[in-house]
Amino acid sequence: MRIVMPTSTSTFPHGFGDQPWLIQTPGTDKETQTFLNPLNGSIGERKIPEMDRQICLSRFEEWLFLLDHPRNVFLLNIYSLTKIPLPPIEDQYFHHLGNCSLKSSPSSPDCTIIFFGQQHNKQFLLFCRPGDTMWSKLPVDDIGVIDEARSWLAFNGKLYVILDDEIKIINATSLLTGNVEITNLDKPADFSTNGNGLDEHLVESCGDILFVRIFFWENFDNRVFDLTGIEIYKLDFEKENTWVRVESIGDRAFLLDEFGGQSCCAEDTQLNQDCVYYMFSWGNLKRFCKICLNDQTISLNLLPATSIDYSFHWILPVRRPILKNELLTSFETIARSPVCKKSYGLVKEHDNKKCALSMPSSHLPIEMVQLISEKLPFKDSVRLQAVCKLWSKQLPNPIKEEVFLMYCPKKYGTCQMYNPHKGEQFTLNLK
Repeated sequence: MRIVMPTSTSTFPHGFGDQPWLIQTPGTDKETQTFLNPLNGSIGERKIPEMDRQICLSRFEEWLFLLDHPRNVFLLNIYSLTKIPLPPIEDQYFHHLGNCSLKSSPSSPDCTIIFFGQQHNKQFLLFCRPGDTMWSKLPVDDIGVIDEARSWLAFNGKLYVILDDEIKIINATSLLTGNVEITNLDKPADFSTNGNGLDEHLVESCGDILFVRIFFWENFDNRVFDLTGIEIYKLDFEKENTWVRVESIGDRAFLLDEFGGQSCCAEDTQLNQDCVYYMFSWGNLKRFCKICLNDQTISLNLLPATSIDYSFHWILPVRRPILKNELLTSFETIARSPVCKKSYGLVKEHDNKKCALSMPSSHLPIEMVQLISEKLPFKDSVRLQAVCKLWSKQLPNPIKEEVFLMYCPKKYGTCQMYNPHKGEQFTLNLK
């Protein structure tokens, strides 16, 4: 897999990397990218050379899947500006493609980019992995109407796709075998009729799958949008995949956009806990909403009308490196108290610190693994085998990383970066 290191400088909004942001990439229609701050609703324009003339098709954590004119695609790390080139999409497929998704982070060795497509009334999946020289096409017959896809979620090697009447579960690991495994899952029953429109999303939070349904009144001719209600359900795997309604998401915050949803710890991201942050998009009609579940309040931010109808994407903040003593305190907290404070009855107690830290990773609760990962520097969070020695036989091989030399004079703010393995040198501006 070839990785292209950044050679230019970019100016991001103040506070970028410390909190979630919404970003819009307008392709060739505008020279700048639009950034929306969810904390105060402010909107700003920035020119990011690495994203010039690009359209964002999907995202996973801090990675964006970008389309460059005419058919070139690549992955971009929004913080390091590192690029991972992908093979261009052939014309015979390009005009027949619909939604796309990433199976996992590009930092993972099993990362796969998947397109849904339809040509001559025949449906197919188009996919590739970083390092591939071409895209692979795989016909499918049991995926439903692709144009109906409302949202999708990549979770544990599977892709959950919401259609009008049901949810399709695609086993993404089966793509390489040439025989796609697809199963069906019923959606939660609709108990509300308050509104003439709805939006549905799947969110992975602390190892659980949650279904979010938002109701609203809409009149696009008069540009009227009024959010009227929300329902949230948890998928109970132990009861034959039944949905259980929940009233709270605890100390989490949900971030929803046109392409899906993400969950984050509210305290770590400066957001309000037990709240859903929702970006509604219909063409050039954009509404940013904040739904507080604890007091049942809703606030709307009406974005200015524009001729550009490209979607906004959520970008999560950089994971914060912490001091050693702070990490030890976190381990003690995990061992003594609930791993993830969730008021909908999913709390798991871990009272024995020694037992919890010595268990193999296959038996560790996913909440604990996530908390440990969040407390590590990013470079360590993707190579837990090397960091957590006791798990060396339980986890796959760590991702190979390169060591760089850096010289940074204080008065200039410009660092000289040198790769001793390849003899390459480049400049990084930290102003």
